[in-house]
Amino acid sequence: MADKKTSEQSTDTDQEKPDNDEGVDIEQSQSDASEETDQVVGDDADQETSATADTDGDSDTSGEGADTTGGSEPAPDKDDAPQAEDDGPAIASSAPAVATEQVVIRKGGFFPMLVGGVAAAAIGFGVSQYMGDDWPFADDDTSAQFTALEGRLDAQNETLTSLQERLDQAPDLAGLENTQADLASQLSGLDEDVAQLTSQVTSLDERLTEVEKRPVDEAASDTAIAAYERELQALQDAMAQQRADIESMAQEARAMEQSAEETAETTMRRAAVTRIQTALDSGTGFASALADLQGTGATVPDALSRMASSGVPTLADLQDSFPEAARRALRVARGSSDTGASGVGGFLRDQLGVRSLTPKEGNDPDAVLSRAEAAVGDGRLQDALAELEALPEAGRAELSDWSEQAKQRLDAVSAAEALTQDMN
Repeated sequence: MADKKTSEQSTDTDQEKPDNDEGVDIEQSQSDASEETDQVVGDDADQETSATADTDGDSDTSGEGADTTGGSEPAPDKDDAPQAEDDGPAIASSAPAVATEQVVIRKGGFFPMLVGGVAAAAIGFGVSQYMGDDWPFADDDTSAQFTALEGRLDAQNETLTSLQERLDQAPDLAGLENTQADLASQLSGLDEDVAQLTSQVTSLDERLTEVEKRPVDEAASDTAIAAYERELQALQDAMAQQRADIESMAQEARAMEQSAEETAETTMRRAAVTRIQTALDSGTGFASALADLQGTGATVPDALSRMASSGVPTLADLQDSFPEAARRALRVARGSSDTGASGVGGFLRDQLGVRSLTPKEGNDPDAVLSRAEAAVGDGRLQDALAELEALPEAGRAELSDWSEQAKQRLDAVSAAEALTQDMN
């Protein structure tokens, strides 16, 4: 009986084992399906389909193991196996689809390249017209102009320093005014002395006249008459001495007054000429200084009187305006020349206004203007005007305004220097 119970329990245990193994196999199948699904998320759509098939295969294999273990036990419930099979495709379907990018290569022909070249040429021409005649060679020209401008600024600073020193060295008019006041006071005192002496002399003269008119007593002795005559002579000598002293003092006063006037006139003239030279260097008007100069009796040159109100162009202004005027003159001169430049280089040089920035030999307009510009940069305006005479008529006409301004400055500076020489 006991054996029979033992056999029945063993049989029951064997019958329960397939259920436990079957549950373990299903859970392992679901775990495998979950791990494979995690791998499917990083793969493409084809790999997801393969992973789903593998998951189904594992589930079938687990089922077969359960059947083998269970022996004669019936197959597991259908509700458990399809659940493992449905989880795999559900997770796999959540993976994003991979987009395929298509690259289209287009091939162009000759006609678009030709159109692009024409457009680039048109843009280049437009930029050259907008940027100026010296484009695309403006970098070198601009650098040279900056260098020249720095030199001119340094020269102008030196000129201003020299003018300041000249103004500091100018005579002090305050001292001269004090001297004039002292002289006037002295002259006033001399006038009072002269008036007093004149009064005394007049009194003596009246007394002598009265004495002379007195009748001489016949009884008077010769001794008394001689005494009167001596007294009269002494009075006359004193009067003569006083008159001589008065005349000497008057002459001295007149000499001092004249010297003071001459000193004041010279000082005012020097100050006026200094103010005129300062105005010539700064380009401002100098009408008031010229009026003071005329007040001293000096003869004012016509070159200064014409420009007194407006002033003359400064050297820096002439140096700054010459390059642009030279470019215009060079363009006109090349256009009117019979021997124009040929080839692509000549065409570009004419169109872009390329010119020499350093002096060079030759009679062509470019060489002439290069030497003239070097002279202007050195402040040699007379040499620059002489060089410009070698240009063709059309080029000289283009530079006529600049040449006129340069001549005005030269004439005014020469006139001011002549006034300085006259004062010395």
